[in-house]
Amino acid sequence: MPLRPQHPEPELPEALARYADRVAELSKAGRVVGYIRVEPEASSTQVGGRLWWRRWGPYRWAVRVWLSGAGLDPDAMVQPEDVPAELADWDAGRFRLRGDVLDLRWLAADEAAEVVGSAWAEDN
Repeated sequence: MPLRPQHPEPELPEALARYADRVAELSKAGRVVGYIRVEPEASSTQVGGRLWWRRWGPYRWAVRVWLSGAGLDPDAMVQPEDVPAELADWDAGRFRLRGDVLDLRWLAADEAAEVVGSAWAEDN
């Protein structure tokens, strides 16, 4: 049995694909407070076995959210079971952070390059 899952990484679901590697502006009361970058991650959990006799469950999609702005943690992870609710918030133009609801505006690649720097914009 493999040490890592041997099944192929699944195709990114369309609902998540539209936000993959995108950058958004976060604002509150019309004032920009930061930016996020979305990075989907597929993972598989070990469901049994030990050492080299491991068995793996199916891949599930989580999302790493990179944050930039004063007082913001550098990143956060959206667990697979929370991804549908997070996508619904993004569709509605909002981002929940530590009990606060911020306005969310997705940037075009050229805006992202201007605002956050070329490191984030290269992937868009």
